Amino acid sequence: MRRILASANNNREHTSMPSEWETTQESHTPHVTLTAPTNDTGDGRMKIDVIGGKLEPSNKCSRKITETIYERLEPSGFNWKSFSDVTKNFYFEEFKKYFVWRSEISEEVVYDAWLNSARLQYSGICCSARRTWEENRTRNNRIGRDVWLSWVQYWNTPSFKEKSEIQKKNRSSGVDGHPSTHTGGSASHKVHAARLEEILKRKPTLGEVYKYTHSKGHDSVTFVDTKSKRTYVSS
Repeated sequence: MRRILASANNNREHTSMPSEWETTQESHTPHVTLTAPTNDTGDGRMKIDVIGGKLEPSNKCSRKITETIYERLEPSGFNWKSFSDVTKNFYFEEFKKYFVWRSEISEEVVYDAWLNSARLQYSGICCSARRTWEENRTRNNRIGRDVWLSWVQYWNTPSFKEKSEIQKKNRSSGVDGHPSTHTGGSASHKVHAARLEEILKRKPTLGEVYKYTHSKGHDSVTFVDTKSKRTYVSS
């Protein structure tokens, strides 16, 4: 359940809009410039929707969420769970400055969809940063030095290394009830469903979309692993 902090304006119909603006972060975070999306509504915000619990258009929403996260990173932000409600609320309030949705969609519904996307984007940021360090021993220049040093220290702890190795094996083998990574790439299931509809000349079922996104070469026959196949059979 979302815990909204008191603010001067938490209403999604707020009128304060950024144009081209830049913000200087706290001392531990580098300078970041954010740019507003294409003016789709006349007030600078883009119209979005929530379909199947996901923000659409997913690519534009994800990109802005990522930009906002880079605006405020924390030395102790080793994972999404470590963030306080204050920080999460800041991220969502920034998101609302760039997007608007239909009145029949509640802010709670949008927040839940945003939360799922933000959690995923942050995981990607952390994984990318760690990979940059492990492969090149260099710092992602979008991450402040003191944040980076704190993260590197955490990555080098025995407990993190052990947990990371377990998660890596789980992702590749699909254990613990979770199928391995699907083959859908960055496109949303809505996009894949539309592609499949063109192929089948009819609306696909959820099962058909699952097979399409969890099969090699999208052949809907050869599953990426046995766990994905068992999940499909049992569904």
